[in-house]
Amino acid sequence: MYYLNHVFSHIRHYKTNHSLLYTLVTMIFFWSIFDAVLSYFIPVLITQHSYSKTQMGLFIGSSSFFGAVFDVVFSKFVKTPRFRPLYIAMFALSAAFLVILYTANSVWLFLIAMLLWGIYWDLFHFANFDFMSTIITEHERPSSFGLLVVLQSLGNTMAPLLAGLVIGSLMGTGPFVLSLGMLIISFMFFLNLSANTKIVPTVVPLKSIRKNNWLTEFQLWKKISRRLIPLLFLTFFLYVIDSFFWTLGPLLALQDKFGSFGGLILVAYTIPFLFGGLFLKQITARYESKHIAFMCFFISSVLIIFLSTVTAPLLVIALIFVAAFFLSLSLPTVNALYSDYIASKIIYEKEIEGLTDFFYNLGWMIGPIAAGFLSDTIGINSSFTVLGVVGCTVGIILFRITK
Repeated sequence: MYYLNHVFSHIRHYKTNHSLLYTLVTMIFFWSIFDAVLSYFIPVLITQHSYSKTQMGLFIGSSSFFGAVFDVVFSKFVKTPRFRPLYIAMFALSAAFLVILYTANSVWLFLIAMLLWGIYWDLFHFANFDFMSTIITEHERPSSFGLLVVLQSLGNTMAPLLAGLVIGSLMGTGPFVLSLGMLIISFMFFLNLSANTKIVPTVVPLKSIRKNNWLTEFQLWKKISRRLIPLLFLTFFLYVIDSFFWTLGPLLALQDKFGSFGGLILVAYTIPFLFGGLFLKQITARYESKHIAFMCFFISSVLIIFLSTVTAPLLVIALIFVAAFFLSLSLPTVNALYSDYIASKIIYEKEIEGLTDFFYNLGWMIGPIAAGFLSDTIGINSSFTVLGVVGCTVGIILFRITK
């Protein structure tokens, strides 16, 4: 297991010198379970309140819209973010999200919950970046970010299985009780982290001093997007697929044919992201990274087409696992290509990161809405077939325009 080896090698190399980092990633591990359990349960909860799948998709998609708006406002007006208040705000909104979701029985309460969901995810990312930039030395940041991603991915992998076990238990309160327990444990690790970190003055790098108004910023985004448009479209469709699985996967798991195997559907989807990177070094040594990203996306889309034709539960789960494996090769390859471009255009780092985050949010806005509408119209299984056909078409177009 590549990612577990990364964890153990990091600990062996740094021993206790990074105790603060290990406290942080442990906090993130439990927080990720909290968030992913609720993410798994939200589609089930919304449909249980007699909303259609189309309305469910609109609710879930709105969280990314709120997050995108908050991202723009926060980046424009908050110049020196500090990780302590950001994490505190994240935990406060996480708790409020849990409470409002538990009591939600109207459109407005669900929208407020989605608003909080979108904002606390942005706070989570901002806080992580500030912690790394103020606590971790520059040459150790790549491996430290890698460790953070490992523990977050492990939490996301465990959550669907745990959620599948508790949905329907404790008179419907099972997911909320489980999430609350994970959130409390995570907050205890944050208290330990906060008590053991010294206040570090924020250093504003020269490249962030460039003053832009809204028009200038938009013109920079337009200029950069012309160079990155194939990658940005691929990013968008990768997250459309991701949102499809997280929106319809929990509902697919409730189908009678899956029985006790239902909880394995999203587990099969998330597990490949833990070890897919193991194969990238060998593959990228032989083939161009951009072609690898497009080809893996295309192969995954082809496999997704057959989700409506395969009926045996274990074969469906196996098909999802293999499709996700190719996605786990495409996504990090795309991110590496972004990093290469940032390295060559470092003065535009903020704009490049903003563009990629925008297309991520766009994918998570459009994806749930399309998933809900299609599942209402043609059914859950057939919705994945449409997704696969669109993905194949996009893959072919990306190949043609980048030759």
